[in-house]
Amino acid sequence: MTELTEASQRALGIPTMRCFKRKNQIIFNCPECGQMHYHGIPSGKITFGREDPTGDDNGEGHRVSHCMEDAFPNGYILKLDPDEQARHDDQEGRIFALEERIARLEYKVAENFNMEEKEIIKLKEKADRLLF
Repeated sequence: MTELTEASQRALGIPTMRCFKRKNQIIFNCPECGQMHYHGIPSGKITFGREDPTGDDNGEGHRVSHCMEDAFPNGYILKLDPDEQARHDDQEGRIFALEERIARLEYKVAENFNMEEKEIIKLKEKADRLLF
């Protein structure tokens, strides 16, 4: 992609968005609409609008806006941010830990339910024997 100078970026009102990477996407939380915006990462470097398979692209650079608020008519610059990446990785790790904890609790609840059900069946059998 053709690089913009800082002066032209300021003159055109093109903001820089702090992003994180997940799989083959570069992602950021839009300050205008509050939604996550996802941009694909090409397999090769983009040179003058064409994919160059000899290069490597991390997804950074100027992109057309995905925001439905029309807040960025000239697009925005995507820039990977190590702090955003760490925050995202930490959140993903916490979600995974919570999912594991929920699964263990669900298993325990099911185990207890089965024990209670067995006790109820035994009590019914005892009642049946006493009645007949």
